[in-house]
Amino acid sequence: MVEGAAFAQRLGDLTAAEMYKKTADRMLDTIRGFWNAEKGYIVETHGIQGRSGLDCGVLLGVLRAPYVFTPGSEQALATIEAMVKAFEGLYPINQQNGGPGFGIGRYPEDTYDGVSTSSKGNPWFICTATVAHTIFAATSEFASVGSISVTQTSLGLFKRAYADAKEGVYKSGSSDYNNIITGFKKLGDGFLEVVQRHGYQNGSFAEQFDRENGFNRGARDLTWSYEAVLGAMKARKAVN
Repeated sequence: MVEGAAFAQRLGDLTAAEMYKKTADRMLDTIRGFWNAEKGYIVETHGIQGRSGLDCGVLLGVLRAPYVFTPGSEQALATIEAMVKAFEGLYPINQQNGGPGFGIGRYPEDTYDGVSTSSKGNPWFICTATVAHTIFAATSEFASVGSISVTQTSLGLFKRAYADAKEGVYKSGSSDYNNIITGFKKLGDGFLEVVQRHGYQNGSFAEQFDRENGFNRGARDLTWSYEAVLGAMKARKAVN
């Protein structure tokens, strides 16, 4: 709609441009409504029943369409923290690994194990790499702005990356700014290390890795697993 409005404007069709713009504005208002302040994260569906609303798809949306919630926004950062916190203690393999990175699944209530849809879900390579990617993208956003804003909403993830983080605005070049940037890089690296640990030695990735023993499960050589990992690696290189 946004691009359509700009295109119509160029063609001189002001009526169409205005219609597209108003439609885009209504869509953006709807998207903003996915932020659930009470829960403290962006939910994947309005009025969802029987599930928390935490979903890896939200972070994929933040990466692919950062029009409302950018990777460095307090809402996206709070959602990353909520995802990590939910999965950190859910999978036995995470308790064995000890962090800072953890295996991340699609959503905590998932019952698809790669074979059966009535079992227990596992960490996915896509989702684990996506958490890393979003953290790196947020780090790049901080660098481009030249400052970091730590709010009460986003403080949890900042403390995970840098234990001494406090609410406030930190300018580029300050010690706190540098420590946060370093902490975010290390945190993102932790999730990529989990991916590396559970992939095959030849660099192959399946769909999931088992929540108990870390072995690959589900679809073999899932293309999206490779895309997610390569995307995270590219984002990491951008913040070197």
